[in-house]
Amino acid sequence: MAGFGAGVEYLAEVFGVESFRGLVEGGEDLAVAGRQWTVEELDVELIELRALVKTAHWVREAGTDRKWTELSALLRDHALVTDANGRPRKLIIFTEHRDTLHYLQGKIGSLLGKPDAVRAIHGGVRRAERRQITEEFTKNRDVQILLATDAAGEGLNLQAAHLMVNYDLPWNPNRIEQRFGRIHRIGQEEVCRLWNLVASNTREGEVFTRLLEKLDQMRETYGGKVFDVLGEAFAETPLRDLLLDAIQYGEQPAVKDRMYEVIDTTVGDGLKGLLDERALASEYFSDADLRALRAAMDEARARRLQPHDIESTFKEAFTRLGGRIVKREQGRYEIANVPQHIRSAGNGPIATQYDRVTFDFSHVQPDDRADLLAPGHPLHDAVMDETIRNFGGALNQGTVLVSATLEEPHLLVGVVEEVTDATGESVPRRFSYAHVDSHGTVHPAGPAPYLDCAAAPNGAAIDIARGLPWLADAEDKATSWIISNQLPEYLAEVQPRRLSELIKTRELVTKRLTSESERLLLDAAAAFEKERMGEKPKESSESLRRKAVELGVRLRKRLAVLDQQQLMSTKPPQILTAALVLSVSDLSSRE
Repeated sequence: MAGFGAGVEYLAEVFGVESFRGLVEGGEDLAVAGRQWTVEELDVELIELRALVKTAHWVREAGTDRKWTELSALLRDHALVTDANGRPRKLIIFTEHRDTLHYLQGKIGSLLGKPDAVRAIHGGVRRAERRQITEEFTKNRDVQILLATDAAGEGLNLQAAHLMVNYDLPWNPNRIEQRFGRIHRIGQEEVCRLWNLVASNTREGEVFTRLLEKLDQMRETYGGKVFDVLGEAFAETPLRDLLLDAIQYGEQPAVKDRMYEVIDTTVGDGLKGLLDERALASEYFSDADLRALRAAMDEARARRLQPHDIESTFKEAFTRLGGRIVKREQGRYEIANVPQHIRSAGNGPIATQYDRVTFDFSHVQPDDRADLLAPGHPLHDAVMDETIRNFGGALNQGTVLVSATLEEPHLLVGVVEEVTDATGESVPRRFSYAHVDSHGTVHPAGPAPYLDCAAAPNGAAIDIARGLPWLADAEDKATSWIISNQLPEYLAEVQPRRLSELIKTRELVTKRLTSESERLLLDAAAAFEKERMGEKPKESSESLRRKAVELGVRLRKRLAVLDQQQLMSTKPPQILTAALVLSVSDLSSRE
């Protein structure tokens, strides 16, 4: 008992648990960590704990950090961390723990000789400050390294960098997927590179090594898309369970074989099934399909906001709001100062100044990363929001246009058409236009009728035109016509394509979940045989059968959702904009 008392005192000293002294006062056996322990068993555990703590102190005092050695070698690789012009590339390093993050921030700052070149965000950093740090990392060339924990990195778009290091690997595959997704996004122009620092000679490292080797094999076939579904692949056998088993029982050959089998099945067949499930496009296109696709692409180009339209609108609005934008090179501008009221109106980080901005992607140069001002950019959206707030009354009055292609006045309406399924989700939606004439006749106006129009000059003729009596119910007539004519055609166009996708999804989901269920039942039968022979299987037959039943329930729920998704209907059209379009001759006669 004396040895146990000393052990408890040692544990209390290490962990600060004074209450441990009271554990020995009530009896011989104690409930600790969910099981009954004898005094002798606890004494053995505490002796091992003392040895582990002593080893940890020795490792720390030795000052040898193999992970840091590898990371510092990477950071000193001039060819890797600098671009063709000798400028430093940006690098993101993810850690699991905040103390590791602070440790690396000091080490990297000393290595580079520029502490300000390293920024760090973690769960304790306020959201507004996180966004500002991210903005500095994206826009400031002198900020080279961003250190982040998963809690801080949630939702951030960090594609200013294309190099990433996992200093620690998380036990949740969804977080591995999300980390790489921070840089591997649409708009990334560089090849993304990822380093995972793993101690391969540990039981945990052995699991990660096998996983990463398998992922590398799959990446050769599917590219970066393997990270898009990595989390779903481990839905049946969590990665955390594999790691715990490896740490506790990794020396047993049967456990190691089982671990390899699960990883190979999950990352091999599982990823392939999930990626196939998401690849819903047909392999072959008929001539008719290609013609329809070309027509859709031409229409999409016509509908798309053109850079010159965005440019003229932004410059006019920004100037009216007190901003100043100056042309520097062809298609490129400088904004020396963004007024405070615009920065305050933004929903995202907005810098006080922008060295270069452009409105056309062709003028974005990789070496200076000029900001592309378009819908979605915080500055663009803040300027538009402020414009609507200040001048919304004028916008609600509509406008008057002039067209050389019309012979009489028309009302041009812009309408949102939408198809939804029985789950309430939007399947597709589109923005279309229709013309209403003075007789109440409605007809399609094409994908971009405004391209043939110009703003009508102010004058008495415009005021008279706004009072035309037939305009009072023109929007109602347009709505009725769209409901009767365009929406049924739109639904008939959407349904076959969507149903084909859902049928393929149903086949792949059924095949994948049924296969996994059958595997579990086979494992349950093998486990039952072991139990009948008096042996203890790694997982009980009852547990395996329960998982198979749960998969069956999951499959039925998924198929029920797919059934609902096959039931499609149209929503009432929503008129978002309207303009009175006059002919040139009509404008002249009214004047």
